[in-house]
Amino acid sequence: MTYLHETMLDDTDRRILRQMQAAPDLALADLADRAGVTPATLSRRLERMREGGVLLGKRAEINWPALGYAVEVSLRITLDKTQGNAFDSFIAAARDVPEVIEIQTFLGQVDARLSVIARDIPHYQQIYRDRILTLPHLADIEALMHVARIKDDEAKQRDAPVRGGRRMRPPWGRAGASRIASDPGKALRNDRSRRH
Repeated sequence: MTYLHETMLDDTDRRILRQMQAAPDLALADLADRAGVTPATLSRRLERMREGGVLLGKRAEINWPALGYAVEVSLRITLDKTQGNAFDSFIAAARDVPEVIEIQTFLGQVDARLSVIARDIPHYQQIYRDRILTLPHLADIEALMHVARIKDDEAKQRDAPVRGGRRMRPPWGRAGASRIASDPGKALRNDRSRRH
């Protein structure tokens, strides 16, 4: 895969990306109309952005509270890195926790961040005791209870990354961090099997 960062995105590309973020379910003809291009031009530009690694795909956003998960906690994890495989074994084990919906790794004092969902505080306490505290290589954990999500990094960004006088932002949203996808469907499957 060749990355598009070697070439500049123009105003039309940025307009297409803004319209896609604002209304990701639009039909191609409607998206072309909103972006001010023909459907053929839109298709060519979308394909170029896919091949260039700018567009990674579409994804569904799950409303966890609507499914009964009213609690979300961010856990900042510091690992005991005295063993060479600390990161790999921690990440592998964290991926197996169904209620972990996101894993990020960092450079700095904090090594990782987990987003954990739960039905309520007692459910979170159970997850914390039974699944989080048993993860390998833990040195320190700081828990932050989510109160509100004010801005999502994927929501309607004003400008896509470009060259030529503008600051380039890394594809994952902030310097020094990387996201590791967890399987959010696991929480649903696991919760369903416990209730039946």
